[in-house]
Amino acid sequence: MHLLMVVKTLTELSLQDKDVTVQVEVNRRWEFRGIGDDGPVLHVDMILTDATGNAIYAELPAKLLEQKGSLLQSNKVYYIRRFRVANAKSQYKVIDAPLMIYFTVYSIIEVCRDPPSTFPLYVYNLIPYEAIDANGPKSKDFHDILGMINEVSEINPIQLSGKSSIYRNVFIKNLSNDIIKVTLWGNQALKFSYEAIYDQKIQHAVVVLFVGCLPKEYKGSVYLSGGAACHWYFNPSINEAQPYYQRIHNENVTIKLPPLTNEQAAFVNPPETQHKDLKELLESEPLTLPEEGFKCTVTITRLLDDHPWWYKACNTCPNKPSMRSSVSSCPTCGSTDAILRYKLNFMATDDIAEMRMFCFDNVAKRIIGKTCTSLLTSVTDTSNIPPDLAAIVSLKFTFVVVYNLMSFQNQEKELLIKSVIASHGRDLSLPSTKLSIPMHPSTPTKLLSRTRQTISPSTALSNLSTSSSLEQHSSFEAEDSLEDQNPESFESPPKRIYCPWKQNDGAGVPNISH
Repeated sequence: MHLLMVVKTLTELSLQDKDVTVQVEVNRRWEFRGIGDDGPVLHVDMILTDATGNAIYAELPAKLLEQKGSLLQSNKVYYIRRFRVANAKSQYKVIDAPLMIYFTVYSIIEVCRDPPSTFPLYVYNLIPYEAIDANGPKSKDFHDILGMINEVSEINPIQLSGKSSIYRNVFIKNLSNDIIKVTLWGNQALKFSYEAIYDQKIQHAVVVLFVGCLPKEYKGSVYLSGGAACHWYFNPSINEAQPYYQRIHNENVTIKLPPLTNEQAAFVNPPETQHKDLKELLESEPLTLPEEGFKCTVTITRLLDDHPWWYKACNTCPNKPSMRSSVSSCPTCGSTDAILRYKLNFMATDDIAEMRMFCFDNVAKRIIGKTCTSLLTSVTDTSNIPPDLAAIVSLKFTFVVVYNLMSFQNQEKELLIKSVIASHGRDLSLPSTKLSIPMHPSTPTKLLSRTRQTISPSTALSNLSTSSSLEQHSSFEAEDSLEDQNPESFESPPKRIYCPWKQNDGAGVPNISH
């Protein structure tokens, strides 16, 4: 490191910075793989901190993982430069900072040999239990929460979008004895180990700080979902934990734990989703389709204009029912809070046959790479199909599909897309004569004008196209993909980052973090 080089703090960064240096510690690091733990790494996410206690979110794209991934390890301090400063994502924010860092092929990363000792150990913003809202304006931001462990469940198997996974529930309570459930998915469920911190004979209470959880709702109950971004700290040395330690001092607390066993838990693995070509699906009887559906790899050939590609939905009801344009309130709950959502219809081919397909909002967002609201606010010409929507023609995907209800009632079959398994980019081998885009108006002119005035654009959950830009990628939880398929499926105060220094505060309790 050159002695004359100026090192900026994270709060001094701006969008205009092109070649600046910061000294940072990797406070947290995780790999985002989309749905499940076995998919390819889409990007590596990090929380970086500086020696003054500031924090920022940073992202390393998958294409740089082999070159630079090993250079960035948790709890190590680095000098980094030649990175790109961008506006923070509008959704799935881990911390409430206005900017973020993108690593590029030109980024330089150097290990700091003699770092200061003032880097924060914890980066968090606690949310009160009563403020957790799965349908509020901050429902797509990650939450941090503190409490005493009340119960830990067994690891249970589950199937998500045709893939087998596992989960574990951890119930924690606050000083008012309010209880919230934290559901850990996949590898996070396996990593959660309480044996080193809780002795069933001594029965000391265990305080835990969970960070990076998403608020969800199931059957009317709110809970927190912990995927790859979730980390936890047992008995953290933070000011907010001190009332817990004072209350439970010398107090025996029984935590409900799963039965101990020396055997590896055995799970019944759901059958692997089979891959079928469209000709087989056209000739099959819908009643023979297994519950998990089939995989198929297809190229989108044309958009269908016999149904609108969007609809107005209630933003209050968990299952987001449609609202008639002539009615200002939801017929189910009476709410007037409406959002725009996709219902996308198109034809797709696998070079053997062509078939009609449709998908709801969450799947459509992954195909298009933008939310419905964001797409509408970016449209300048209402005379044709929006360019971002038209651009999906010739894109190739692997989907998990099932027959829709109409396929059981008549000869014409149509497939409902349950999830996107893989994106293969643009299919250049498909003749242009097979591709078609409707050329008459399909964008709601009046609604578009009103939307531009009242709703700001938001980023997509994830853009799986190989032509997507860095700004279009954002983290999402596995169970988000089930929202359109399960009617019962799944705000915080202004953010504050509290970062106590790495020193012993005399709490007298062991500190174990993950």
